[in-house]
Amino acid sequence: MQFSTSYTLPFGKAHMIDWINDKQYWQPAQDQHGNDRTDAWVINATDVIPLTDYPPGTKLFLRAESLHPGAQPTLLDADGHRITASLTNSPRWHGPFLDARHRARGRCWNRIKTLKNIGLGKLPFFDFAANQAWANIAALAFSLVSWLQLAALPHGHHATAWDIKRWRYRLFAIIGKSSPAPAATSCSYRNPPPRKTS
Repeated sequence: MQFSTSYTLPFGKAHMIDWINDKQYWQPAQDQHGNDRTDAWVINATDVIPLTDYPPGTKLFLRAESLHPGAQPTLLDADGHRITASLTNSPRWHGPFLDARHRARGRCWNRIKTLKNIGLGKLPFFDFAANQAWANIAALAFSLVSWLQLAALPHGHHATAWDIKRWRYRLFAIIGKSSPAPAATSCSYRNPPPRKTS
């Protein structure tokens, strides 16, 4: 069985990654389509940072990525790059492919977060059947938003990565505000109809 999981670098071993400033030992990271990136690099650091108490064949991959605008630097950021680590025991493929495969799991966590924000984070009823209906409605709303992102938006549009909160404030609120309010109708008779007299 193969696994791929994130790994937190121990603070005592952080000094071992100082040598990564020389990018000649690194490989360019890949994006989701297999193309090389120019702002991120990957390296197999298993020989530099020994792993203990892990299954045989476990490898440690480090990823160096330029800090995003607004990101707060930490003490472990080397040369202006954020260092993240992942563990895997996959015997095949090279580091950039394994890193791209591992980072694709972030979309899964984003989907789970979106489901929680839509309504599955808290079930509002005490009755099981009512909560089941609530969960079905939340799943339907999640499916509609997901298909909207996949089918209605052009390929590569930045809105495909929006979470449900941004969709709610950027798009759904605009639709609600731009729809015309129902006009108030009133019936008035210029000449009131004659009353029946008996």
